[in-house]
Amino acid sequence: MNSESGDNMNIYIPKNLNRWNRADPATGGRDNYAGADKSSCYVFLFRSRDSRLLEENNFSEGWEAIKPLLKNEESGIHRFRHWACGWYELILIHESESAALAEADDIAARLEDYPILNEESFSAAEHESTLEYWGNMSLSERLHTLTRCKELFRGSMPEINIFGIRHADYPAHNSYVYQYLNIE
Repeated sequence: MNSESGDNMNIYIPKNLNRWNRADPATGGRDNYAGADKSSCYVFLFRSRDSRLLEENNFSEGWEAIKPLLKNEESGIHRFRHWACGWYELILIHESESAALAEADDIAARLEDYPILNEESFSAAEHESTLEYWGNMSLSERLHTLTRCKELFRGSMPEINIFGIRHADYPAHNSYVYQYLNIE
C-alpha cells in the first residue's frame, strides 16, 4: 500500500488517479469554473451525456465497487454542467478515504491493461442495448440491415426468412445480424 503516516492517520497516495482540478475537460482552460473547490479529492471515473456503453458500464461497475467504502460527504458522484457536452459526472474520492482510494487505484490500473471492468456486466448491457436498438427500428430499417448483412458477410450468412425480422429478439437468434448491429 502506497501510504504516508501523519497525525495517527495513514493516507493513501494513488498512483493511477489524478487530483481534481478546475481544468475544463474539453479545453483544459481553468477560467470558466465557478463551483466549489474539490481539490481535496481524486478523480476515479468520468462519464458524460455522450458516453458510450463501455464507459457507462465501467462507471456503474466502478461506483458499485467503491460506494461501500466511502465515508466522507465530499466523496461520491459529482455532476458538472458543461457548455460542450451538456454535463459530465466524476466519481470523486476525498483524500482521507484510504480504503476507497486503494480500491479505485487498483481498478484504474486494471483498466489501463484491459478496458472492460466487468465482462459479464458489459456483455449483458451490450445485449440489452442491441435488442433495444433493433426494437426501435422500423421494418424497413430492419430489412435494410439484413441486406447490408448479406453484403458484408458475402456468402457466409445463411438464407433468412424475412418474416423473422418482425420479432423483437431476432438479433439474439442470428449472430450475423447481432454482430453487424454491434460494429462501431
